[in-house]
Amino acid sequence: MKFSQYKEICQKGDSENYILDKYIYRKISIIGSIIAIRLGFSPNLITMLSLISSIGSLFFLCSNESINLWIGTLLVFAYHYLDHVDGEVARYRIYNGTLKKNLRGQYFDVLCHSYSINLMLFSTSFALSNLYDSNLILLLGLISFVGYSSFPNLVASKVMI
Repeated sequence: MKFSQYKEICQKGDSENYILDKYIYRKISIIGSIIAIRLGFSPNLITMLSLISSIGSLFFLCSNESINLWIGTLLVFAYHYLDHVDGEVARYRIYNGTLKKNLRGQYFDVLCHSYSINLMLFSTSFALSNLYDSNLILLLGLISFVGYSSFPNLVASKVMI
């Protein structure tokens, strides 16, 4: 199969909503998707790898040391990259009939999104609170964590759609 055929099957095309996704992640995620497809990885395995990347980033994001922040940033990038790959692999597997569309995979993906991003946000606020010796920053991070956690609404919306 040609590279362009993979892109047509796996990617959202014009229905992509986010600028970074459309112009950065989708340009490079197809390479990882093709590799994952050829290796026979399931979308849920890739989602699990993205979850491991995001959880791994938390330790590094809590630090104020330059090298740790770079490592944390790379792990956050890996999380987002793998998040695109898992969706592309799922679309490919649904297209070729080796996977049926189901809520279990979508639920797992949304669950990973909700908690990964919230924990990364809180870890960053923890680092900033230590850097500036301010409990207010930590409190604002906690409020952001809770406020941003709209997981039940996201799941309900997916089910209704």
